[in-house]
Amino acid sequence: MAGYPPRLSVDDRFREVLRSLSPVATVVLLDVALDARTEGGGLAAATSARLIADHIGVDAATAARALRNLRDAGFLTLTTSAEDVRFALSSYRLTGPIRGLIVAAPCVGKPRAVKPRAAADALTLELGL
Repeated sequence: MAGYPPRLSVDDRFREVLRSLSPVATVVLLDVALDARTEGGGLAAATSARLIADHIGVDAATAARALRNLRDAGFLTLTTSAEDVRFALSSYRLTGPIRGLIVAAPCVGKPRAVKPRAAADALTLELGL
């Protein structure tokens, strides 16, 4: 999946998440999900408060506060942190399924063409003739 961002989709169940988070925390959650890659059976994003702040147009302190709130609310876990390196990328794991948020790997396989069948051939197959 390297080089290809995941596809995000939300459905009406995501409204529950919207009600439980601040608008900034919601956007930060979506930004982390956009950077997420499969890792150890789950999804994790190598990111930082500064990188997220740059992505969404807020200051780093605001992004850091939103990340902390998302960890406290159980949406993210901090899985690694660089020691003695200020502002290094950390790995944030999305904790389990998040109601209404679908993170899907993009289709990166080579497209394959399928020869269309004539309507008569399809009818013959369907009727068993």
